[in-house]
Amino acid sequence: MAQDEELLACWQAGDSAAGEQLARRYFPVVRSYFRVKAPAEYQELVARTFLRLVEKRDSYQGKASFRAFVLSIARLILLESFRAKQRVERFDPLASSAHAYGGVGVSTLLTKRQELLILFEALRQLPLPQQELLELYYCQQLSAGEIASMLGSVEPTVRTQIRRALLELGKCFRVIEAGTPRTEPPAESELGAWLTELRELL
Repeated sequence: MAQDEELLACWQAGDSAAGEQLARRYFPVVRSYFRVKAPAEYQELVARTFLRLVEKRDSYQGKASFRAFVLSIARLILLESFRAKQRVERFDPLASSAHAYGGVGVSTLLTKRQELLILFEALRQLPLPQQELLELYYCQQLSAGEIASMLGSVEPTVRTQIRRALLELGKCFRVIEAGTPRTEPPAESELGAWLTELRELL
């Protein structure tokens, strides 16, 4: 299977089939990025992301993975959407959770796995910056260094923030889980594994 960079080089040279192959490869990645944060309008945001990718394809410099490049574009699209909502509804993306952004979740996809359903809802209750850190690291499998570059931060800071976000996720999980048959709270490693598994269902 051709590497992302090889396909991109062909696409930049005018090979539309290579561009289509990249789009098929990254459609699930971009879709899962938006489905937790903006389930009511994720399809529009996905489409806008790929349109922006077409415009920005020649700006990729290879300093990070192509996956990180695509997700950085998706993040810009999300922030643009947040800023538009902020102007209309005083929505604060730094303080609000995905629940405040509105829309229905994708819980119907997760009904057969209670822990994943609880995890999904717990993730949506986190402040968006923490939610995004966990998604980028566990669900999208970017390195802490790639995330730091995307956010304009440094790797040690990002690693600390990921750990704090995971702790907060655990707290949210335990609150939602109260009253369910499960009695033992999940370990951090278990939460991380479930976040990775969640990617396959979104």
